[in-house]
Amino acid sequence: MAISSLPGKGGFSIKTFILRSQVRALYRAFLRATHALPPSDPTRIELQAQIRTQFDANSHVADEGTIKYLVSEGYKQLKQMQQMIKSATGS
Repeated sequence: MAISSLPGKGGFSIKTFILRSQVRALYRAFLRATHALPPSDPTRIELQAQIRTQFDANSHVADEGTIKYLVSEGYKQLKQMQQMIKSATGS
C-alpha cells in the first residue's frame, strides 16, 4: 500500500489533495479580493461570475503539471485584479 493514497477514501494521493487545497485557497482569495468593492457594485458581481466561470472551465483538468501551471498563473491574475480593485477604490 502506498503512503500517498488511502484505499476506500476516494483514492486521492497526497499530491492531489495538496493541489486541490491550493486551488480552493486561490478561489477563496479571488472572492475575498472582490469584497473590497461594495456589495451592490455591478463590477463586483461581474468579477465573481467571471471567477466562477474560469474555475468551472478548468475543473476537468487532471494533469498535475497543468494544475500547477494554472495555479501559478491564477496567483499572477489575482495580484493584477487586486491592484485594479485598489486603484478603482482609491485604497
